[in-house]
Amino acid sequence: TLARALGRISGLPVLSSDDARRDHRSGPPDYSPDGRAAVYADLARRAGRERAVIIDATFGDEHLQRAFTEQLTDGGDAVSLVIECRAPADVRVARAVERRARGHDASDAGPHEVRRLGELFVAMDGAADDTHIAVDTRSPLAAQVDKVSSWLDSVLAAGPSA
Repeated sequence: TLARALGRISGLPVLSSDDARRDHRSGPPDYSPDGRAAVYADLARRAGRERAVIIDATFGDEHLQRAFTEQLTDGGDAVSLVIECRAPADVRVARAVERRARGHDASDAGPHEVRRLGELFVAMDGAADDTHIAVDTRSPLAAQVDKVSSWLDSVLAAGPSA
């Protein structure tokens, strides 16, 4: 939700791991380590074709992070800014249930997969430095957008390293 809102406001393309996973499959969704890594490598290749892009994905383990960054760094001098969406497990699972009930969500991850992936989650390296912000997604969307926009303004005003 936040990625789509930021994409609308900024005009930047939003690349989703759910959409990329759907493009890769011919059968049921592949949440195996190799299947997930292939999706993240594909996201990096797609991102490398853009000047700037928003990636909507969990990056929830080191294998995925590596698959993405190795492919992305092959493309040049990319700088990544990380917006980490946080919510307690019960909220994430309830959202998965709601998505299933609506029946038109891009995510294939049902409540069981959401719970399992949450238990395996590993934060990205560098998640404490000035290229990272955490957002509580239980807050209203407008507040989330304001927080991220203010942070981005300060990071981008800091200069070329951002």
